Amino acid sequence: MTKIFVVVTRATLVVAIGLVGTTSVFTYLAEVSAEGPKCAGRTLLEGYPVGIDDLWVPTLWSALIVVAVGFVASGRSTATRNVLRDYDLPVFEFASIQITLGESVIYSTLLMALAMLGVATGYSVMRSHVIVSYCLA
Repeated sequence: MTKIFVVVTRATLVVAIGLVGTTSVFTYLAEVSAEGPKCAGRTLLEGYPVGIDDLWVPTLWSALIVVAVGFVASGRSTATRNVLRDYDLPVFEFASIQITLGESVIYSTLLMALAMLGVATGYSVMRSHVIVSYCLA
């Protein structure tokens, strides 16, 4: 594994952890607001389901994605090593930076993981804003 690969995967892991933390905080805010006196006992608030399972599912899926990103970032996965070894064909070179086919496959997978986490975080923030605005107004 190259230094660049380690830096990119660890940076991805840090961003992924930040997105999951944000998702968790906004989910908690939505849950606390939904339990307030104005909204307690309701199953649907402004079009969003507010059951405990409905609120925490995006956070749990996000945590699972972070675990997968963590496996890749740790570099201990044999599957990751096999991909890097088997697909050691240069596809991009610039100055001293060389990206192989295996690295590009893993980078695209990590990018998709970050995109999914971004969608989950955006959904949690929007849902929290709507629920908090309605329940605390």
